[in-house]
Amino acid sequence: MISASNIYRDVAYLTENIGIRLAGSAEELQAAEYLRDRFLEYVPKCTIEAFDTTCRQVEQEELSVFQNGRWRKIPAMLFNGAPSTEGETVEAELIYFDSHTDYQRADLSYLKGKAVVHWGLRFGSEENYHRMMEAAPAFLLMVDTRYTSDIPLGDGMFPAYVKKYGAIPTVNVAFFDAWEICAHGGEKARLTVRGGAVPAKSHNVVAEIPGTLEKPLYFYCGGHLDTQSGTVGADDNAIGCAILVELARVLSQKKLRHTIRLIAFGAEEQLSVGSASYVRAHRAEIEEKGRFVWNFDSCASALGWNRFLVNAAAPLRQQIAEHFHGDDIYYEEVCIAEPTIDLFPFTAAGVPGFSMHRRNCETGTFFHHRPANSLENISTEIAASIAQAAAKMICTLDEARFDDSCRIDPELEQDVVQGWEETFGGW
Repeated sequence: MISASNIYRDVAYLTENIGIRLAGSAEELQAAEYLRDRFLEYVPKCTIEAFDTTCRQVEQEELSVFQNGRWRKIPAMLFNGAPSTEGETVEAELIYFDSHTDYQRADLSYLKGKAVVHWGLRFGSEENYHRMMEAAPAFLLMVDTRYTSDIPLGDGMFPAYVKKYGAIPTVNVAFFDAWEICAHGGEKARLTVRGGAVPAKSHNVVAEIPGTLEKPLYFYCGGHLDTQSGTVGADDNAIGCAILVELARVLSQKKLRHTIRLIAFGAEEQLSVGSASYVRAHRAEIEEKGRFVWNFDSCASALGWNRFLVNAAAPLRQQIAEHFHGDDIYYEEVCIAEPTIDLFPFTAAGVPGFSMHRRNCETGTFFHHRPANSLENISTEIAASIAQAAAKMICTLDEARFDDSCRIDPELEQDVVQGWEETFGGW
């Protein structure tokens, strides 16, 4: 039986003893080593696989806006993967850009040399990103329009976009600060950033429960161990790691026919870099033997509803529903190719599965990437119930026969290929 108190203990250690766990940092490695030691209490084999990434090391980030005849300092946070101003102060005229509609304009050259308030956190497509870089603004002020907040977030750029088209200094500003700037006469802005992303190593923690068959297939359970800057990430995603440890404890007591791989991924907050690294390194094995993936990420909000991102074909989606409904767990099913989660690289390798999330507002969770993403705002009892249902499903699938219906949804295949190529740079 999955234990909520065990889950609580591991989340508490990751969030309170270690704290913020930026990709490539000493704290992320400390979390990886802690999880390795916890896994080895239950499984015979657990390794740490290192891969190249970057680590956010920002010494200075200052943004000032000229408004109503005076300069006013605005909190800002450099996007991971974006260049700094190398300590120089860059001044430019402010201009408002609505990312939801203004990319329809045929010509973006009017943005050249401007401080662009980008109303919307994402560019929407590779083409939009390319056009923005060609427009050559002085710098970008990105605004998360999903959540009204007074706190800037440490989000990141898509690495494949940056590699292909370059990047300019890009910082996040809080929704209400951006509102004040644009709605009440902000004229120009000054940005000074020193430091940024430096080469580093991140780590995937890979625990294995070997199957009893001579030639077992592989089931994968995943969740990421890193956090964004400024948050201890109880729900995003210490909870997923704690669930993996509990699954290791419970499933190691079974005699399963097939092998279970439980993987705590590093650098998810840099766009699933750890998951993509693992899939690339083990691609042949995954494509040949991989049969199903369970991903646990942000699935324990104390209030809200379950939202499962499913990539499986209809017969498997029906099995998933039967398993969870049988445990009185209901969820909103979303069948999309979503590149921003650790499930996606496995989807690109052709392995069906789903990623378990839990929302508390229409656009996600109000504490997403914020200091409030803390132990007090999650429920380890809810997490335990989800993990218990997943464990039962693993045991059921372990006895199942796999045929051509055990695949990703054929309707997603084109979007998956396009997303893998655009967002991750392909194989």
